[in-house]
Amino acid sequence: MKLLDIEWRNIGSYGNKTQRLEFDDKGKLILLQGKSGSGKSTILNMTSILFYGKVEKMKNGGIVNRINKNGYVKGTIVNKNSTYVIERTFSPNTVTVLKDGTDINSIGVKDAQQFIIENVVGIPYQIFTNIISLSMTKFKSFLNMNPEDRRQIIDRVFSLEMVNEIFMLIKKDMRDLGSSINAHNTEIFTLTNTINNANQELKKLTQEAGTKNDDAIQKNNEIIDQETKRVEACNIKRNEFTQAYNSYYNEYSKIVGRLQQIDMAKALIQQKIDLFNQDMCPTCHTSFSSQVFQDVKKDLLEKLKKSDELTQTTIQSRDSYLATINQYKTGIDALNKAIGESNQKIAAAQAANLAINESAKEKAEYSSIKNIIDQNSIALANAKKLLDEDNDKWNDLSTLSSLYSIDGVKKQVIKNYLPQLNREIKQSLLKLDFPYTLEFDENFENHVYYLNDPIPTDTLSEGEHKRVDLAVLCSIFKLLKRKYPSINIFTLDEIVSSIDPITIGDILRYLKDFATEMSLNVFVVTHVTMETELFDEQITVTKEDVFSDLQIDFKL
Repeated sequence: MKLLDIEWRNIGSYGNKTQRLEFDDKGKLILLQGKSGSGKSTILNMTSILFYGKVEKMKNGGIVNRINKNGYVKGTIVNKNSTYVIERTFSPNTVTVLKDGTDINSIGVKDAQQFIIENVVGIPYQIFTNIISLSMTKFKSFLNMNPEDRRQIIDRVFSLEMVNEIFMLIKKDMRDLGSSINAHNTEIFTLTNTINNANQELKKLTQEAGTKNDDAIQKNNEIIDQETKRVEACNIKRNEFTQAYNSYYNEYSKIVGRLQQIDMAKALIQQKIDLFNQDMCPTCHTSFSSQVFQDVKKDLLEKLKKSDELTQTTIQSRDSYLATINQYKTGIDALNKAIGESNQKIAAAQAANLAINESAKEKAEYSSIKNIIDQNSIALANAKKLLDEDNDKWNDLSTLSSLYSIDGVKKQVIKNYLPQLNREIKQSLLKLDFPYTLEFDENFENHVYYLNDPIPTDTLSEGEHKRVDLAVLCSIFKLLKRKYPSINIFTLDEIVSSIDPITIGDILRYLKDFATEMSLNVFVVTHVTMETELFDEQITVTKEDVFSDLQIDFKL
């Protein structure tokens, strides 16, 4: 998405006079200045109004000029070799989209706003307002975000929305499959009872027939009763083993998780040891030969040793649980085999009884019961087959669920991106003359260090917070630029407020280089007069009476 131009009238404090801004492909740093309430924020909000028809925490009635009404905004965007023109009006509210000169309504598009998001802009509103166009006074600092907010932004930046959708579909399939498994179990229970009752009826008929083979039938009936009780006992035992298996497996999973946590902690300790193995600090060049640093290194080595010991203890515990799990699995398999063998014996005994009572087969009642048994036996075999298939599918879905969960493929993708992101942040902080380092871990929790010693984020000053947020924001923007390579706007409101002049210079020089590197039109907004030599363009906003106006000065 590349914005070429935008024009508006009767938006915010701007009146009937048409205001216009043009954007180019070359990176440039633009100063947007004027007194408080002059209309600067309206300019920053104009892209959000054009693209999404709204502004964060502002009702549509607040977008249009209070006096004139009849708000209007128009913009030209290039995306994927097509040129789009978006026109919006407010009071009344309308939206028109032209694609290469053709109104999208004529090609059957029903939802113009959804079309803009998916085909023209291609950037979710949350990313646009949290990364591309934002006010630093309203900006929710990356250091203070809760894990869910941070995870949503990272999911979108790293293109993990599809992984989330797949995970939700897998969960839905598992719910549906669970219902199917319950239905099969209910059917099996019902069919089994029907067959057992029918067999009781056959047994009664056989006794009434006064057959000469009472001894053989009695023996077969004893086998049926004995094996039926055995099946019931095995089912009870199998349920007990299954519950124990699941319990031990849950504990085993927790131990595996603890091993991962221990490994992460060891990696951090080893990182610190590697630092002190050098002659001096690579950042401030402080020598590590003093006894203080040697003592620190000694403590770290001791911690690493204890972590290794804890790893071994945890591995032993894990292996013990795994052995127990395998024992229960072996027991469950043996019980399944025993149940199968007993069912075969029951079927054989029942078949033998049927063979013995040939004379009884001629009776209509006998034949009817026999048909019930045959039909239900076929249905029972089919239900068991479907249950086995569903259980296999459940196991496959469980594996996929683990793969697409937050600890699966998402964590691996973020893990692959993290080193690059952390390197970008480190380089940005160096350019901003920031004395500390910042890293994100695999859970995207932030950690601030000074010489590898953690620094509480709540001890950072407002200016330090702004430098850190700017470094993280620009580093994530570089990753976002890969996903949306043609994006050419980046706005920062109040980025230099409450900051000393020296730091302001560092920030502006950094943004100047960033604008050139990323080919961006970077807007820097301030309410105070600033030196303009670092800026390529200066927009001055004034307000006479009740209407705002802007003047654009280009650097020669």
